[in-house]
Order: sequence, then structure tokens, then C-alpha cells
Amino acid sequence: MAVVERMRVLITGAAGRLGSELVKYLGSEHQVTATFRPSQRQLPVSCGVAVRVDLGDAPAVSEMLTRHLPEVIIHCAAATSVDRCQLDREYARVGNVLTTHNLLQGMQEVHGARLIYISTDYVFSSAEGAPAEEDTPNPINIYGESKLAAERLVQEACVTGSIFRVCALYTAAAHPKSDPVLAIYATLTNGQKYKAAVDLYSNPTEASDIARAFTGLLRLKELPQLLHIAAPEYLSRYDSAVKIAARLGLDTSLIEPVEFASLKLPAPRPLKAGLDSSRFERLLGYKLKQIDQLPALTR
Repeated sequence: MAVVERMRVLITGAAGRLGSELVKYLGSEHQVTATFRPSQRQLPVSCGVAVRVDLGDAPAVSEMLTRHLPEVIIHCAAATSVDRCQLDREYARVGNVLTTHNLLQGMQEVHGARLIYISTDYVFSSAEGAPAEEDTPNPINIYGESKLAAERLVQEACVTGSIFRVCALYTAAAHPKSDPVLAIYATLTNGQKYKAAVDLYSNPTEASDIARAFTGLLRLKELPQLLHIAAPEYLSRYDSAVKIAARLGLDTSLIEPVEFASLKLPAPRPLKAGLDSSRFERLLGYKLKQIDQLPALTR
């Protein structure tokens, strides 16, 4: 068995859906430092070192980086509410652009570190379906615009950086933060209808499955500068909700098919969203799991 080089890995947004899974999976192989907001009481998972820090505070970010000297920074922290971003540009700017800027500036004092920026399929308009890495971004909402602005900061910075795009994340295991599985479970167990769009498509991708993939990615001698990481299953929100409800053992007849426009959400979405992850599959030699291939969903 190959010996894994133990690295100092800093994970921002470690209380989030993906960040918390990365802490769990990478902590067994690497020296992990996990950051979370000062307003959060504690991390949902244990790790080597947990740090409360406001990533919008440039001096605090710089001090954190020089103290912990990470070799790899996985930047998961973000303003992830698509609709709030649409209504509050400052929320989007601070959460997605400023935090990335501050990390890149702080990295000037941490020689040899690599930043892995976690981005999104919403940097595309995706009128023709799941795009590949070489396709040109064209966001149609404020969230996507802010994530693309952060991507460009990474591309233009004088540091070693990679952009990994993910999409339609959900968690198989119980998680304190809201996610699609929790929303479906809470709605259906109360006997209520769960409305899901039949015309909104993406690749539902389980967060811990991505975290497992990172254990393989960090073993590579060189990381790609741009990579799409998503499960191959391409489904409407309605079809994925039905599959999730079935895995939870709930009444799938309570999933109500609707047109996306009828939901009257503040932010537009690309109807044919998602990502082509062929490059990732060739790189690691396997595909991420579909909903039916995962262990039993729990809540």
C-alpha cells in the first residue's frame, strides 16, 4: 500500500455541508485545520484544530495563515443562499468574493501553499445541458456572478490555485444544516406536499462521496487547475426528490411536480444546470455514486 504524504490542510467553511465531510475524511490522512464563523458555537465534527475566524477580516485571515502554515487550503466557505444573493449583493460579495480575496492576499506570506477553490455549476447558463471545463461561463444570477468573480481572482493571483466546481449537493447522513434531504424529510413526515421542479435539471451529488474523492485527489502529484466533480446521474429536481423520498422510506406521492416558474423564487436558475465530470472520472478512474447506489439515507 502506498504511503500517503501527510500534509497540513486548512478547510474553510468546515461547519458546512461539504466542509464538514472533508474534515472527517481528510483528517485520517492529513493534519487538518478547520475554520468556522465566530457566530457558530462549535463544529459538527471533530478535527485536529478548529479555528473561529471571520474570513471577511483580512488581518485575521493573514494571521491565521501565518500561524498554521497550510500546504493546501480548501476554500468551501461561501454565501450559498442563491435567493439571498439575488436580494442582497453585499452578502454575495462578502461571502464569495471578499473572503477569497483575503485568502489569496494572506497566501502571499505562506510560500508554496495551494488554494483549492470550491465553485459551482451556477457560473454557467447551461442552456444546452451539463457543461465541461472548457465551456465558457455565463451566469444568470447574482450567486453565479459572485462565484465566477472569485474564480477569476484565483486564476489571476500569483499563487498556485485550482478551481473545483460541484453541484446540487446533498448529504446522506444527518447534518445540522438544511439540505434537500432534510427539507424533503421534514415536509413529508408532516404529511405535507413537497413541490419539486420537473424542468430544473442537475447532477445530485452526495457530499461525503466528494470528500472521499478528495482523499484520492490530494494524492496526485499535480492537481488540475479546473475540474468538475459531480455524479453522472442527470435528473430533474422532481425525479431526484422522488428517489430521495423512496430511500428515506417516505410516501413519494407527496412529491408534487411543478414548473420552476411557479415557485416564484427571487433568483433565476439555469434550467439545464449540472456538470460534465468526464475529466474527473478519467483522472481518478471511477464515477461518483448515484442516489440509488448510496447507503441508506438517514435523518
